[in-house]
Amino acid sequence: MLDDCKDELVNLFGDRVAFHDVERLLYSKDMVTLPGFVRDKINTMPDCVVQPLSVDELSELVKLASRHVFALVPRGAGTAGYGGAVPTRGGVVVDFSRMNRIIDVDVGERTVVVEPGVLWEDLYDELGKKGLSLMLYPSSAISSTVSGWIANGGGVGIGSFGCGTLRERLVEVEILTASGDLRTLNGDDIDLVFGMSGTTGFITRIKLEVMDLKDIIPVAAAYDSLEDLTTSIERIRDRNIGLWHLSFKDSQHVEWGVAAEELQAERMPLHHEGEHGLKAPKGAHIAMYVYPADREDEIKPELLDVVESCNGMILDESFAKQEWDDRFNHLRLKALGPSLVSSEIVIQVEKIPEFASEVLHRIGCDAAFEGVVFDGGRWATVLIHTLEDERRRGAMLSFAKSLAPIKIGEDMGGRPYTAGMLLNIDADLSIGREKIQKAYAFKKSVDPRGIMNPGKVFPESLDSDSPTRSLGMYIKLARNATGLITAIDEVYGGRAPGREFKPRGLVGKETFGREMVYDAYACISCGYCRSKCTEFKTIGWESASPRGKFNFIREYIDNRAALDERIGDIFFACTTCENCNLVCQAKIPIEQWWDLTMRPVLKDEKAYDFSFLFKPSYDNLLEHHNAAGNPHELRTAWVPDNARLADEGEVAYFAGCIASYTVKNLAENAIRLLNHAGIEPVYLREEEWCCGAPMGLVGRFEDISEVIKHNIEELNKRGVKTLITSCPGCWVTFAHYYPLLAKMLDIPYEIKVEHITQVLTRLIKEGKITPEKEVKQKITYHDPCHIGRAGGICDEPREVLQSISGIELVEMPANRENANCDGRHTIRFPEIGKKIAIDRVREAEGTGADLLVSTCSSCETNLRIAVREIASKLKVVDISDLLAESIGLPVRDSKEIETLVYNAYDNKQKPKLEEEAYRAENIMAPHQKSYVK
Repeated sequence: MLDDCKDELVNLFGDRVAFHDVERLLYSKDMVTLPGFVRDKINTMPDCVVQPLSVDELSELVKLASRHVFALVPRGAGTAGYGGAVPTRGGVVVDFSRMNRIIDVDVGERTVVVEPGVLWEDLYDELGKKGLSLMLYPSSAISSTVSGWIANGGGVGIGSFGCGTLRERLVEVEILTASGDLRTLNGDDIDLVFGMSGTTGFITRIKLEVMDLKDIIPVAAAYDSLEDLTTSIERIRDRNIGLWHLSFKDSQHVEWGVAAEELQAERMPLHHEGEHGLKAPKGAHIAMYVYPADREDEIKPELLDVVESCNGMILDESFAKQEWDDRFNHLRLKALGPSLVSSEIVIQVEKIPEFASEVLHRIGCDAAFEGVVFDGGRWATVLIHTLEDERRRGAMLSFAKSLAPIKIGEDMGGRPYTAGMLLNIDADLSIGREKIQKAYAFKKSVDPRGIMNPGKVFPESLDSDSPTRSLGMYIKLARNATGLITAIDEVYGGRAPGREFKPRGLVGKETFGREMVYDAYACISCGYCRSKCTEFKTIGWESASPRGKFNFIREYIDNRAALDERIGDIFFACTTCENCNLVCQAKIPIEQWWDLTMRPVLKDEKAYDFSFLFKPSYDNLLEHHNAAGNPHELRTAWVPDNARLADEGEVAYFAGCIASYTVKNLAENAIRLLNHAGIEPVYLREEEWCCGAPMGLVGRFEDISEVIKHNIEELNKRGVKTLITSCPGCWVTFAHYYPLLAKMLDIPYEIKVEHITQVLTRLIKEGKITPEKEVKQKITYHDPCHIGRAGGICDEPREVLQSISGIELVEMPANRENANCDGRHTIRFPEIGKKIAIDRVREAEGTGADLLVSTCSSCETNLRIAVREIASKLKVVDISDLLAESIGLPVRDSKEIETLVYNAYDNKQKPKLEEEAYRAENIMAPHQKSYVK
């Protein structure tokens, strides 16, 4: 259909239009996997995806769609589960993620104006800088967009108890209609767009009310029954206690959440995020009450009185804080499934216990309930979750059973939360008959050909040409036949089989493949990883996000998607920053699955040319014992003449490849500082081989088992108990991967691994290193990903810096566990890696610092290349340079290090990388349907 205008779309959007088969597939769904019978009735596959930057581009797109008559489907972040962002008759998905400017913040008026693609979390952070805050925000604020929540409707979120719904906080919404008109809606006219899934026009600008930033106090209470919990809400309402937020979860939700967290913690110890230490009383239903701190004297006594009068128990403040900090992770229980089937209903608070009881009786299986209370305590939005495994026969029947709670809620005077695609038959209830009819009349007047997101919101009684009209019959049948469906489901097993580990294709046959397949289904598709992912933020396409990769894996192992060169490269363009691990609701060790499972699979795929990534490093590592191919006999050339090193002992130093050959100051400083403190570490000299990290990055640890075995045996035979390294890449390899690899190789490995900054901090505290000389410098510190996020080593480097007199440390906005990556491990795709590094250097420049300090040879290498690329005045130095200088030790000239870095890059890496530059272009601008070399 779009063949006639493909060139026009490319001319309009450039590298921001995708025709790639897999990319289109990833934009054919939202947070929920649609049952097969639903997909069979509509065409969810878009013809292409575009990412506009401006209203002007949108206007041209609308003109094009009007001329060629194709559907336009707006998409925020795809974090809802109502199908609003899912195509029904192909067409063009319009991804608003790049229209993400905060246009204006009016402190006096307490309003903010934003573009549609702004994330709620980003808006919250920006308002905080100006002493303002959001009045309410969604539980998906980490990843969801402002326009997405408006389009989805409902509008009940965190803060709704005191501040109402999102609809009440909207001042103006600007839309672009299918007729090309740009209209500003306010007052009652906002109903023409709120909850309409973009059927009446593209949302292009939003103005909403905000409030003064205030400290808040969360209070958690436990109840033995749901009846007591809801009674407490009623009494809070009746006594008009001024809470800002009130939410709850039943005992099953609490139990499943803890079990899911413990389950994921049992898997391989690949990252440092641990399970919560504090747990609710067994069998307790939990309510969370939140109020402004400046009203504590007024609110707290009344709240405590209500809780006590309803047989509740106030839980420890630390538990309340933990629960509040965890408020965005309410879907973690999906890890038990690995699938989750959910329903959502708006119901009067006093009817919640009866509703929950009837749901459990009707659906015939366990379910978890959670809710957010709004309208001052009169109503609640209640989510109902059941565990499932979409891989089992009969799983689609769970979708049918999920409709039962909605019917039960309606019979009790409730209503569906919103309409979207799947519940448009109930739009009269969820949105209101008068509003729906008014909106449809408006749509017909501006969009007579129905190009704006067809098949959404409007029931068949209004839109007889809707692509989803046949779904209504199935939805009605399913809701009214729960008993029959439950009986049929029993024939198929009735319940999810739990943690099923069956080999599935190439992926399942890998050593850890079956575990990874399980996690691919356990992925919540919440998009939290997407909003934090270095690769996604640079490339911008869904396939570059961890969520997109897991969605691809599910389609791939079910033979609904084919691998090609571009998708293979996407997996290798991961920077290994581990931002995804930090925010994953399901606690999946995402980055490690790419290393241990998916990348090995790619090597065996005939459709993917693996050699440019794999063979040079592999050959060099086996022949020269380093991936760059430097002469092995020069590995020890860095060792200072007066270094005191041992042949045997309990403490060893591992220099690593880059510090041995290029950034030699790191290794030199480390030995001098250790010697200064009286430590003479074991050094393997010529027996030190690459740790294997470069091969881990391409998923081929198993191909270098001899290298791993050699390093472990050399350390063991020297009696080493503690291994110190200056290289975060070596640290994460020895600390996280070697225990697994040693077990696979059946080699004893009980060595403690420490980064040099951990050791230096301890030596400074013990008085064995005393910085005396003033080093007067204004600096900013870059946290290396592999010890920061992957190891939680953030305080130690700062403690070293703070021990040096004269140092003024100015933090970058993104620091510690949330620090931005410098992109070193994307260097195989030079334009991508360079852009990431330049962005980080620009961030450092914004601090006004003179020095950009880090403690990683790889990071410092990439940052130096970026500094040269943009002619920055920043000087990149290692933390050990500053400490060594402060105690009068010799330090290698930084100009010499820069020369070594630039020569290594210009003469060895750059020429090879430029030969493969086209691969980065294919990643960034996926204009072809597939890429097979």
